Amino acid sequence: MLAPRQSDQLEARVNAKFMSFFVLAFSLALISQPAKAGSFPITATAILDGNDEQVSVTGGPLSLFTQAPSGPYLVAIYNPGVVNFSSGVQMFSALNGGFGLVTFGNQSTDLAAGVLLFSGTFTLPAQPDNTELTITFPVTFIGNGIAYQDLSGTNGLLVIGPQIFDLAFKGSGTVTLQGYFFNGQYFVGGENASFNGTATVVPEPSSVLLLGTGLAGIVGMRRKLRANLVRLR
Repeated sequence: MLAPRQSDQLEARVNAKFMSFFVLAFSLALISQPAKAGSFPITATAILDGNDEQVSVTGGPLSLFTQAPSGPYLVAIYNPGVVNFSSGVQMFSALNGGFGLVTFGNQSTDLAAGVLLFSGTFTLPAQPDNTELTITFPVTFIGNGIAYQDLSGTNGLLVIGPQIFDLAFKGSGTVTLQGYFFNGQYFVGGENASFNGTATVVPEPSSVLLLGTGLAGIVGMRRKLRANLVRLR
């Protein structure tokens, strides 16, 4: 049986040990993260039409441009009335048959992939056939982008290197549609988006696992130490 003062001292040592392990695990998790800002503001544009599927994002350490060799012949068809709009623009690069030029901090690559998803609501007025119409409305967006080092040599073989970044995007802006009416419907041939938001670095799975495993181990250790302390009392 421990005297009250001895018991308090032992508990203080238990708490100190717990805190030191917590700080160590948390520090290791932070060290394993890329040495870049967690989030930063971005300005971006996206184009989707018969000739192009293009994304451009700039802000903070990021400069990203991707382009497909061509776009869809027809973007969408809408009926007059209230339209619940949703659309996605894909990022193309050498990974999937397009062109990419990406800089993040002091690293550059042509290997990037991702998608931006836009959503909003607008009212489409009925128009006579063959009437051309351009309409602009507010949207919100979410998306992601990931880039890898290009370790390809001169032999023409694509060699994908380590990951440079994994970013999550979100924000708001506007979308402009260009199209025409036929048989009472609105045929969209072009879609242009302009938007602002934030890009957030997504932690690598290994980092998250390290932090989670460390905290779980610390909780278990503290429970064990406290149980031993109770028995000593």
